Amino acid sequence: MVSSSASKRLEPPIGYNIREMALPLTPEDRAMLKQHVERWRVAGPELEAIRKRELQTTDVQKAVQQLFGDSAMVQRWPRLTTSGLVEQQAWFAKLRK
Repeated sequence: MVSSSASKRLEPPIGYNIREMALPLTPEDRAMLKQHVERWRVAGPELEAIRKRELQTTDVQKAVQQLFGDSAMVQRWPRLTTSGLVEQQAWFAKLRK
């Protein structure tokens, strides 16, 4: 729990040695960290584009069948044309009465 008191120090996460973190970085360490940051700066947008493309092209019905098998329940339900929000609100209205 983080205290609002400015006098309390936060402990480092488990597995981190505060003394090792305080050592100055060598030029090689700095270069390696800069390369790492640059790789993620370039990779981030590319990975996001892949994620969006996969989400847009995923066959949801096929994915559900892969997860739950070819059960009759998956095959029996027709594909919905609405989100069901209107029906849900109608049920909530009935429950209020």
